[in-house]
Amino acid sequence: MAVAWAGCGDEPATGGAGNDDGPGGDPHHPGGDPHGPPASCAGRFPALALERVAPATRFALPTFVGAAAGDARRLYVVEQAGTIRVIVDGVARPTPFLDLTAITRADQENGLFAIAFDPDYARTGRFWISRTPALATVVVVEEYRRSAGDPERADPTPVRVLARSAPGDGGSHNAGMLAFGPDRRLYWSVGDGRGGDAQDPAFLRGKLFRLDVDAPGAGPVDLAATIWDRGLRNPWRFSFDRATGDLWIADVGAGTEELEHEPAGTGGRDYGWPSIDGTTCAVGGCDLARTTPPLVRAGAAVVVGGYVYRGPAIPCLRGWYLYTDYGGGVFSRLRLAAGTVIDHAEIAGLAPHPLVDQPATMGEDAAGELYVADHDGGELYRIVAGR
Repeated sequence: MAVAWAGCGDEPATGGAGNDDGPGGDPHHPGGDPHGPPASCAGRFPALALERVAPATRFALPTFVGAAAGDARRLYVVEQAGTIRVIVDGVARPTPFLDLTAITRADQENGLFAIAFDPDYARTGRFWISRTPALATVVVVEEYRRSAGDPERADPTPVRVLARSAPGDGGSHNAGMLAFGPDRRLYWSVGDGRGGDAQDPAFLRGKLFRLDVDAPGAGPVDLAATIWDRGLRNPWRFSFDRATGDLWIADVGAGTEELEHEPAGTGGRDYGWPSIDGTTCAVGGCDLARTTPPLVRAGAAVVVGGYVYRGPAIPCLRGWYLYTDYGGGVFSRLRLAAGTVIDHAEIAGLAPHPLVDQPATMGEDAAGELYVADHDGGELYRIVAGR
């Protein structure tokens, strides 16, 4: 059943998004963007709805949802305590794909955070997870393999610990997102753990790392050599635009919830924490000129982040970045043109949404359709076209 998002149908996009093809523009794609909405959308934000997925199942504190490339049948839901559940053809399997509860610390902001599948997962069966080990204050990335005898089960023996962060306070700011970039490297976010200087390259927290999953050796990689960005407080979720390769980072701030945007292939940025929060000096003598300001201040209490929609089901949504807020279930939209924000607003009628009041994550399936998981309620929803 699809539940309409009241009041968000066919809203005019502020800033005229999609109304002008521009010089040399593609008449079928406003602004000349071949990946954006067709001109027939007339610059209007589409009506949307939430549709329950696997309605017979309530997941236990879900933290992530995703899929392997090219697999239209399966979705994987990560649960905080240490299990990964698999949904096959809309039905959640009763037996976990992987159960790491016995070796995972899951109190406070600890737990199992994310799963990332090899871009060639159908052939290799390789995947990586991010979690906090039991009795530890670090975050690790581990490689596992799909079971040779059952595609809905994983071999519970890890192949390798690929990466290990510095210790944190043991309770918060772990982040832990994983995703392959368009360069086929595995990106990993780790929060500052409420300790150390996230701007300091020697402190292996508060950063985004770029990992080579085929790096030689049996132990963890030299993490200092993999730093992509620094100066992040708690980058809980990030995503790559599957059409452009651009990187979007949602960083939970102290006073400013930040959305960062990087054009594909750029990096080496210092986002300023802990000396700068948003665009404000948090300590005396900070140097704003040496850091990268956020793209925008997120309309959120605890920004979760999201994805640029590139799926086939809702053409007028293509090119919009959708994100949400753990602190109240507000959904927002954002659109760029030539790197400039031309629309950024709450989605009307979703302040907060009555069905999803504590979304911990959004997710993307193999086709590019988007999902949201409610942490406490345990429900999983797909974003679909409304009426």
